[in-house]
Amino acid sequence: MEATKKKLSKKEREKQEKETKERERRDKEKEKKENERLHFLQQEREQIEEFWRKQKEKIEKEKEKEEKEKQEKEKEEKEKQEKEKEEKEKLALRIKKVEEENNEKMEKERNKKEVKKETEKQVEKEEQTINGKECKRKIAEIEDECKNEELEITQNSNLNNKEREDLVKKLKISKKRKIMEIKEMMDNEREEKKAKILEIKAKREEARKIKQEKRDSKKSEKEKFLELKRKKSNERTENFKKLSALQEQLFNFKKVVKSTNPLIRGFLKNECINVLSDSGMQHKIPFPKDLTVKELKVQLKLNENGAGEVEKMILIFAATMLEDEKKLIDYEIGPSFILFLFHLK
Repeated sequence: MEATKKKLSKKEREKQEKETKERERRDKEKEKKENERLHFLQQEREQIEEFWRKQKEKIEKEKEKEEKEKQEKEKEEKEKQEKEKEEKEKLALRIKKVEEENNEKMEKERNKKEVKKETEKQVEKEEQTINGKECKRKIAEIEDECKNEELEITQNSNLNNKEREDLVKKLKISKKRKIMEIKEMMDNEREEKKAKILEIKAKREEARKIKQEKRDSKKSEKEKFLELKRKKSNERTENFKKLSALQEQLFNFKKVVKSTNPLIRGFLKNECINVLSDSGMQHKIPFPKDLTVKELKVQLKLNENGAGEVEKMILIFAATMLEDEKKLIDYEIGPSFILFLFHLK
């Protein structure tokens, strides 16, 4: 009995030793697997961090480029605005010069007209004075002749008193007639001169009116030309403003579309893949062309808040299991396709 007990105790010891060794081996294998899994997770995290870091760097570079482009555009706009201001100032200076020249010309013409009027008045006065003097001189000559004739008649002894009186009366009548004729002649000459002066004035007024009409037509043409220039400048400024607004809109649109992150780009273009998981969840993930199966699994893991492991995820499409190394394009998968996700336990 004792020998059998000893044999049994040895066998039990051996079994226990084997069991302990197996447990130790299993524990070691589990530890190795856990370490490998942790290492793999750490590598995945590092890869994801590197990916997002690169994406951030790209986004920052693009932002810097956009800021530089904005600054260049602002400089160009400022230069254009300065040029437009200079052109407007030049136009204003030209208009002022033209107006000043016109005003000077008008003042000179007015002065000339005033001088002409004064000279004409002076000439008329002088003519009147000259005519009056000539008239007086002729009348004085006639009176002297009449006096001389009267003296001759009175000194003539052959004549009677009646004859003398008749002759004196005839002399006085002739004297009056001659004076009247001289006055009529002078009046006629004055009227003729006045008529000539009036004709000259009428001709001058007609010439002045013609010149004024020509000036008005020139002014109207200049004003029309300036108005057209102003309209064109205003249209240019409005078109420039519209163009700048459209450029800003286009720039903002490109800024959104030209995102460095392919996932964001795919989401904006509505290029997404639908993934149905065994947990009943439905995922919409952007579909860039270079997306691999492994990256898709990582994205699904992030969407599920880190639940499950990437190694234990299986993606199925058209009754085929997708490999991690291959791309989705290799399986002829495109946007709006449906994949199935299963988690191994």
